[in-house]
Amino acid sequence: MTRSPMPVWKFLGWLFLLEAVLIPVIVLVLSKAPDIATPFITVAAFAGVAGICRAAFSLIYNPMMNAFPPQPIPAFATQRSYQTFSFGSVNMALSIHAGVDDDYLHLTPILPWRWLGATAASIPWAAMVPGATANVVKVDNWNMVGPKWCLEKAAGAPAGPGKS
Repeated sequence: MTRSPMPVWKFLGWLFLLEAVLIPVIVLVLSKAPDIATPFITVAAFAGVAGICRAAFSLIYNPMMNAFPPQPIPAFATQRSYQTFSFGSVNMALSIHAGVDDDYLHLTPILPWRWLGATAASIPWAAMVPGATANVVKVDNWNMVGPKWCLEKAAGAPAGPGKS
């Protein structure tokens, strides 16, 4: 299954639009209502970060994961929390709970990312092509980088808790 490249340009377009609106509003608040500038900028910064994360998940990460709906994780699956993965241009450092069974690599984003729209996925081993190193696989037309213990089955080696 091959899909078109991730729409990074859409994400960048939304990012520039957000900045084009936010900067004049901050300047206006600083000039017209300096008493509320600090709380306004604080709230705007948190809302802006949440908006950027939401846009990144819905425009870049989720479209990559849509082809791999989450499957139940068996009790015997090897699981570790707070793993670092990179999906094409999206880096989710220490943000993924990973599970490995005979059929799938199960990926579940941490709770704050799920609140902001990131979806879980179960990528079948058959959809992965080993990359140049032990911690890189190609899925569709994008590279996924993750811990070696998670990606060993993509290369045909058994995965297990004793691997790093």
